[in-house]
Amino acid sequence: MTESHQRMRGAIVRVGVGGRGFVVEFERNQTRLVITAAHCLPLDGNGYLKLTPGHVTHEKTYKKFLGPLGAEPTVWCDCLFVNPINDIAVLGRPEHPDLFEQARAYDKLVDEVRPPLTIAAPVGA
Repeated sequence: MTESHQRMRGAIVRVGVGGRGFVVEFERNQTRLVITAAHCLPLDGNGYLKLTPGHVTHEKTYKKFLGPLGAEPTVWCDCLFVNPINDIAVLGRPEHPDLFEQARAYDKLVDEVRPPLTIAAPVGA
């Protein structure tokens, strides 16, 4: 396995029941997020995604949704962006003040990923 394959494999976390995602880090501010497929997100009873980001906290927060690869998901996260047409979603740290412990668990999970994939600023930005 090449070094780049090992690096990518080390950045993978479990998402939901059987999904996977990559932990990425922004070069500028070192914020860590999880990039995954939108089809990994929970659906409502009609087969639609349960949220549109921007709704109230309880609708954009997924309970026990992330975890280390090979382990049960125990970490909460917020859905920051979802595009079901292009099948991509961005998950991040729970930001509601009442979810302090869940935010710490998120930080611990993504901080243990070594090394995360780095996202640089666009050229000219």
